[in-house]
Amino acid sequence: FIDDLHDDNNHKINSLMMTSKHTTICGGDITAHFVVFQEKILGISVAHFICYMNDILPSFVHACPNLDVSIWTGLPPNGMTLLNISNHYVEAKMGDSATAFGYSNSLPRAWHGTIVGELGYNYSGKHFTHEAFENERELLFQGVQMAGMSGGGVINGYGYLGLARAVQTDSIQNKLATVVPFHLYMLEITIIVYSI
Repeated sequence: FIDDLHDDNNHKINSLMMTSKHTTICGGDITAHFVVFQEKILGISVAHFICYMNDILPSFVHACPNLDVSIWTGLPPNGMTLLNISNHYVEAKMGDSATAFGYSNSLPRAWHGTIVGELGYNYSGKHFTHEAFENERELLFQGVQMAGMSGGGVINGYGYLGLARAVQTDSIQNKLATVVPFHLYMLEITIIVYSI
């Protein structure tokens, strides 16, 4: 029984790594993912490390106001799987489990955790546009996130939840896994889609 469980967990982790390879791209020290929303293809990542992604980004990138989220239009690399979020997104709730996909040190990674509440603290930063963003409305997960995974998609059995990010505080040196909920930037995506 123990051997079966050992093999089963190993298979699950390998499957998660393969999912990261197919649904996210590595842009230096950051991750990005592509979605289909209302029949339009959009790239999504964090805005704070956009300078690392010049080789994969078009000239126009929209930075969401007050959020560490950037959105752009354009085709993803060949063979990449798109997340169709037109009808498969959900507002995450306390106690929900979810999985994030991304890259760390150019290797595909994933994390799985349970939402334990909102972050509730404003560890602010700045966009590549030099505008400030806040993250107190991000969802806090019971777990940590490896450096580089910020910008990956977060999903669960209900659908697309949002964008993976991490927060590090002076008192906690590990990068706490957080998620920018999709409903916070859905309006921005809708505006971009209908302006194309």
